[in-house]
Amino acid sequence: MYARMKSEASAGRIHICSGATLRNSEHYLFSEVVKFGDTAADMQEGKNAGCVTVGVIKGSNMLGLGEEEFNALSSSEAAVGYETAKNNYIAAGADYVLDDITALPELIDTINKEAK
Repeated sequence: MYARMKSEASAGRIHICSGATLRNSEHYLFSEVVKFGDTAADMQEGKNAGCVTVGVIKGSNMLGLGEEEFNALSSSEAAVGYETAKNNYIAAGADYVLDDITALPELIDTINKEAK
């Protein structure tokens, strides 16, 4: 999980914590937390907690392929797989869907800017 804090003291910082830490902390509001994952259950868990939810496609259980298997796909097969995974994340409650986890910090920046 990535928590995005809105307080002045922590502006612009991304905090990474486990669900257990989050549940036992007075410092986080679930509405200020981004729950990211690679399964429908991750999206449902985040939604149930009141978090912003983000599905990550590359290497995900939702895509259902290992790296070697994915790399063996044609570009059209890969596009179909990505689109199917994206639609499944959205159906499971994802607010956002990213192709790759490396895009998460930029998404959090965007969410924070929109929240101001």
